[in-house]
Amino acid sequence: MRIWQRIKQYYPPYVDFIAMGMLIFAALYLALMYGQLPDEIPTHYNFTGEPDAWSGKISLVGLLILFVHLFAFTWLLNYFLCVAPKNWKNFIHLINVPTVKKDELNENQVKAMRIYIARMMASMNFLMSFIFAYIIFGTIQTALGRQNGLGWTPFVIVILLIIVCIHYCRQSIRVAKKTS
Repeated sequence: MRIWQRIKQYYPPYVDFIAMGMLIFAALYLALMYGQLPDEIPTHYNFTGEPDAWSGKISLVGLLILFVHLFAFTWLLNYFLCVAPKNWKNFIHLINVPTVKKDELNENQVKAMRIYIARMMASMNFLMSFIFAYIIFGTIQTALGRQNGLGWTPFVIVILLIIVCIHYCRQSIRVAKKTS
């Protein structure tokens, strides 16, 4: 359990567990409902969440595979870039902070930046997991005639993703620009 103890220093590990739960839910739900799906399902939605393109139901499997890869890549990237490095000098050369001289940063600044970047990546993974699980669930429900499209939820989640990125990037830059 050493891995979770290291993660706990940067953000609460339950964020990863919830995101992983959404991935497992989407995979199980798709596996259970796949046989009931019609051959043609919605595969694209307009700005208001109404289906405007249809394709074969196998496209949901492709979406799930993309979901798995994005989840795993984001989590691994977060862990190995932000959480795992013990030497703070190694970490600072992996990130790009505009208008900041990285070699002039002290250990406390770098640690704070690592925390913000790790939290940003965990938050992004959580929100991406939510949107993928929602799209898979909503597409199945729409294909079965139980709902009419996805609504505004994906749009709201994308806006939240942008806000999270801006917030944590601003926090990291603010810490990096502080003089000690």
